[in-house]
Amino acid sequence: MSNNKIRVAICNCGGTIFSHISKDGTIALNSPESVSNSQIFRLLGDVEFDEIVVPLYSSENATVNDYRLVFKEIIEYFDSNRENTNCLMIMHGTDSMAYFAQLAYRALSFIGVPVVIVGSKFTPDTPGSDAFSNVKEAIRILLDAVEGKSQVFKVVFSHSKKLETESVNAWQIEDADIDGDYGCFESRPIAKTDIEQYEKRARAFIKRQIGVKDRVLTIHNSPSFPFSSVVIDRSKIGAILIQSFHSGTANSAEGEGSLVGLVSLAGKEGIKSYIAPVVAKNNNYESESILRKIGVIPCLDVPIEGAWAEIVL
Repeated sequence: MSNNKIRVAICNCGGTIFSHISKDGTIALNSPESVSNSQIFRLLGDVEFDEIVVPLYSSENATVNDYRLVFKEIIEYFDSNRENTNCLMIMHGTDSMAYFAQLAYRALSFIGVPVVIVGSKFTPDTPGSDAFSNVKEAIRILLDAVEGKSQVFKVVFSHSKKLETESVNAWQIEDADIDGDYGCFESRPIAKTDIEQYEKRARAFIKRQIGVKDRVLTIHNSPSFPFSSVVIDRSKIGAILIQSFHSGTANSAEGEGSLVGLVSLAGKEGIKSYIAPVVAKNNNYESESILRKIGVIPCLDVPIEGAWAEIVL
């Protein structure tokens, strides 16, 4: 299929890939008015594209409502242009890309077109920037998917150590590691039989007002976490997500100021607690069993970001 038969919907959310180095050396978002003139868009060559305009934001300051506005515009666009647009490319900052991608995968898969989310470590005006190779790879993946009539939902990024552009499935992406790259949790894609249910959840999500359901208190699995400092208030906390160790275990010591006490108090206030990642298996550690007995819900075979997306959606 020739490029001129491909029509790509492009949604630019901001991030480093749409930023520049200012005179004082800081990295700042480009102005919204410069979207269509971006160097990145010139890479598309003869590929036809439509722009889905959303409010720009820095990914490190992203909120659930920022994501909701993006999904709203994308869903409304494809409700009207599904027959005329072949695929979707989303440009996003890398800081919170794993959380965005996990939620986007669940909220947008029902659209039924190939989707690639792409970001960069360096601004396009940085010498040797990865922005251009990443976008080129994103377009290549989309073109191949349209040509082969296959469904993909991927994230494209650049590997810090290998200095190469890579891609992973959106449902496998985890937050950036110490090298600034993404892991690959061996989770499963959404079953085809569940797509319709996710569409219902996504459409309800984009209509939902900002509220407590957006606020998931994520407790990092670090020694001596100050559980007693957490104030349980159902008007401010929609759910609790506990990050487990690699084996699915977490702090299960009891007593004053413990996680067990915090979860029990939250349960009395009607706040549900979840734990991830938890690998589905036939046996559990004692600590994991203790948490399950007091009502902690295990999120099986998804990374922490995937569990967060499930709770928010």
